[in-house]
Amino acid sequence: MLSLLIPLLAREEEWGAGTAGLVLGAQGVGMVAVTLVVVKRGPLGRPGLMAASALVLAGGGVLALGLCPSATIAVAAGLVIGVGNGTFSAHIAPLVLASSPDSHLSRIQAVLVLVQSVALLLMNNVLGALVDLQGATVIVVACAVMLIGVGLTGLASDPLRNDRTGLRRR
Repeated sequence: MLSLLIPLLAREEEWGAGTAGLVLGAQGVGMVAVTLVVVKRGPLGRPGLMAASALVLAGGGVLALGLCPSATIAVAAGLVIGVGNGTFSAHIAPLVLASSPDSHLSRIQAVLVLVQSVALLLMNNVLGALVDLQGATVIVVACAVMLIGVGLTGLASDPLRNDRTGLRRR
């Protein structure tokens, strides 16, 4: 989503290409930082709770990006989005794969990649068309609201919130 919407938002806000690159770079830095922490330390908490909370965090970053008055805040928002994305990815994938039968791991992984790729292909076209109709800011804010809503829905789910897959037994 961001690889399409950030350049469109940058054009709408009259930021330079360098600013758009810094926002995307900050997102990458946030993702890498979280990934390195998880690689060194292990899961940061209950995977479902962390994944759902990370969606809310990323949604907050996307909202800040959509409403930000300056390029500096946009770069900080990119970092927040990256931390949220990295935390989500590092915690949801093990949860999905650990709940899959060993005999189907390759198939499950293939389906996950397929679903993500098809969704990205479709949504880039849909989001591009919506930006033409409503403007980048409106669409970025709408994406933020959806991310936060999905995260809050996940936080309301007891089974997801309380799953302890991958955590050490005490």
